[in-house]
Formats: sequence, C-alpha cells, structure tokens
Amino acid sequence: MSWTFQLQKINQSFEKIAGWYYEFLQRSEDAFRALHQRISYLEERQVYGPSDEQVERVLRKILAERFANDGSQRTDSMTLTKGSNFFVEDARERSTIQPITIDAASLFVEPESVPSKAYAETFRMLEGHLSEYPQLYQSEPVNGNGRIKVERDRSSM
Repeated sequence: MSWTFQLQKINQSFEKIAGWYYEFLQRSEDAFRALHQRISYLEERQVYGPSDEQVERVLRKILAERFANDGSQRTDSMTLTKGSNFFVEDARERSTIQPITIDAASLFVEPESVPSKAYAETFRMLEGHLSEYPQLYQSEPVNGNGRIKVERDRSSM
C-alpha cells in the first residue's frame, strides 16, 4: 500500500469520527433545549397553581374532617398494642444492621473434584509433558515454503 492511500484512509476515519461527534453534539443540544423548555413550562405553570401553603391547609382540613370521629377508636387500639406484641414489625429492629449468616463450610470445595477427576488427571498429564511438547528442532533447515518442522512426541499420545 502506498503512503497516500494509508493517509487517505486515516483521514476518512477522522472524518467519520468528526461526523459522529457533530451528531452527538447536535443531539445533546436538542436534548438540553427540550429540557430547558420543559423546566420553563413547569415554572410558568407553577405560578398559576396553588401555593404550598394553600395545599397544606386544604390537606389539613381534609384530614381533620376525616379523622374527627375516630378519636375513641384510636385510644382503644393504642392500649391494645401497648400491652401485647407489635401489630407491625418494630422499626427499631429494622434500623440496626443485621449481619448475613454465612456457613463457611458450605463454601469449601475440594480442588480434586472441580470440574471432574478426569479433567484434573488430564491437566496433570499435560502439565508434566508441557516442557517437552512440542519439540522444535532448529538445527534442521527450514522447508522451502518457510515453515519450521515441528515433531510431536508420539509416545505421550
């Protein structure tokens, strides 16, 4: 390949990357514009809506009306829960961090049993003959096609 051809390919790659980057910037700018428009719309809409104080007053009024007649029932239920176990789980117990119980003995695996004994035996056999396999004889000349002659030890197979 000539130098100019390689340089042209590199320039084409840079142009592709620049195009992708430009598209990314366009999409990012469009997303930020849409976000800005949405925030502006919500801020304008908030001006016309009720204030937080008004919403709080309305909610307090609704809750007061709803639970106005339940005072006697509430005290009865409170005396029942104080004398007995909790109806709902005690929040104090949930607030403390409970350690996870792990049985370390269940995690122990014998090295001989993974993944199988046949695999371990094959691995040991290969490990033993690894230093002498394959045998490369560099003293012999290289073939005409440029390949090095590799001889395998047939006794181990």
